[in-house]
Amino acid sequence: MKVQSNETNKSSYSFYKDGVVVVFNPYEVEPYAAGFIEVKIPFKKINAVSQVPLFNSNKATLDTLSQGIIPGFQGVRLGQSKEEVTHVLNTTMGLFWILKGIDYAFFNFDDESTDSLRNVYLGTKAFPMKTFMDIEQILGKTERHESSNYDGDILISYEPGTVYIEFTSCLT
Repeated sequence: MKVQSNETNKSSYSFYKDGVVVVFNPYEVEPYAAGFIEVKIPFKKINAVSQVPLFNSNKATLDTLSQGIIPGFQGVRLGQSKEEVTHVLNTTMGLFWILKGIDYAFFNFDDESTDSLRNVYLGTKAFPMKTFMDIEQILGKTERHESSNYDGDILISYEPGTVYIEFTSCLT
């Protein structure tokens, strides 16, 4: 996927499996003779600098989820209160279930009497550039199903313990 950068009309960027490639045209950063300059930036470095939590998918992910811990979200776990979650992630509650600065995750808490984290819905920004094949390679093969919630969407799901995790993809 190649997309024109919003920063300048000259540079462009594209994604590769582990990050982003920024392509500079001749004369932008080096002499013309140097040609096009490509700079690869791994997602790990982007996340380290930005402090944006990303869903950490590795061989321990299902075990971590079965313990109620949301991998990559700095120790956030199911059952924590809004106050605990916002403190751990160093943010505040925004509109509805969205925390400020984390607009790709929806944190669903029980009613005010229990105020405990029940579900976390993550958009694809939380696990950038991961395909179903990548997820299955890390977490193991599973069946693909058509989503009952959205026409044309396909999903794969895992159920470690009492936790349910679902990855979706639009076919169109």
